[in-house]
Amino acid sequence: MRTVMIFFALLFLGLVAGIIILYLYFEIPKQNELKELSTVVNFSIYATGQDNGEYIKTNYEVKVDGELFSTGETMLDVPVVVSIPTNRTVSIYNRNKENQEYYTSLYTKTVVGEMEAQRVELKLSKPGNIIFLSDVRLDDTGKLIVSVKSDSYFRNPYLCFKWSSHLITVSTVYKEVPKLERYQLYDKCYNFDREIGNESFSFPVKYKVFGDLNDNDYIKMAFIDTDCSDVCSTYLIDSNNQTIDVGARDIIYIVTNKKTYFE
Repeated sequence: MRTVMIFFALLFLGLVAGIIILYLYFEIPKQNELKELSTVVNFSIYATGQDNGEYIKTNYEVKVDGELFSTGETMLDVPVVVSIPTNRTVSIYNRNKENQEYYTSLYTKTVVGEMEAQRVELKLSKPGNIIFLSDVRLDDTGKLIVSVKSDSYFRNPYLCFKWSSHLITVSTVYKEVPKLERYQLYDKCYNFDREIGNESFSFPVKYKVFGDLNDNDYIKMAFIDTDCSDVCSTYLIDSNNQTIDVGARDIIYIVTNKKTYFE
């Protein structure tokens, strides 16, 4: 009889221990996970113009830990509220509606517990155009000083060169990068590593001449802006499978020994 009682006592203790272990290792983590997921931070999203501060109706995208979480459209009178789970990294972008031409504005934040509601203002800028302030010519000196500015804002500019047969090479002081996809027929591309605003700046261009320059010799300078969100790109494919520019129109400036002009 005593042996039976000990057996049932041990069995009871084993069951209790098993229940405690299951609770500690499975139920509590599960409850914590559910509690974590149920804890959210509200993000109030709206878009404004960089220049005038007026509200803009445009598309937006919310990504959480790199995965698409929510999409929608900003409004003119009230912000759009999106609830984001805590302990996540959130990224919020604008996406142009039809007939809109705004650069991508990116907001990124790590969401932690007990955070106050977050206000997200996507400040949108329209691409500007490059304006050339210098009128240069090819000659035997092998040097040009090019002065440019933008009538608004030109984001992440690249410069690609193409030159004629009487020139051996053309270069500038900026970092050379692999040729951009749409400019594979050009000879070299450079990253300006700066924005171009409405303040002017100058940069040198050096070239080496082979033989004598003539009226057919030239240097083409293509200014290409890029729009960066997840990756930097100079173009995208639209819904009609057409390649279109992202941001400003590419500007191609041609220098000869007689004149300078746009392509």
